[in-house]
Amino acid sequence: MGFTVHGFDLRMTHTLSLYQALTGAIVEVDLPDGRRLHVGLADVVFPEYVKVVKGEGLRREGGARGDLIITFRIQFPVRLSPLQKELLDAALRMPANLDDPKNLQGQLLHTAVNLPPDLAEWERKKVRRRIDLNACLDGWMDASR
Repeated sequence: MGFTVHGFDLRMTHTLSLYQALTGAIVEVDLPDGRRLHVGLADVVFPEYVKVVKGEGLRREGGARGDLIITFRIQFPVRLSPLQKELLDAALRMPANLDDPKNLQGQLLHTAVNLPPDLAEWERKKVRRRIDLNACLDGWMDASR
């Protein structure tokens, strides 16, 4: 990562993937003085977004520091599959209030996203356990007659 110096401020440009720009990221910055800084990005980062990290630039006389100023570039994918386009379309059209516990659409989406990846196998095992339990109960009922 290259820096330019403006007074006591360090300026740099960092590239994020579109995924990181939309969902958040932690950017590692190796500073000229040998320190490694981890800059968290929780907000949506748009092209040419500027993040100012106070006090992480060059040291001034008296111990104070300038700032680290990071400008972000967003790397967009070259192509998307039809499924990716469909999923993005669905995600970006959803209402902003999905976190509201009263929002049924949000509850359904949360449930769908958190289903076990091996759902079919998990359901088969659950049915087998139920059948095995019924067989045991039937055998017990027959034996008690």
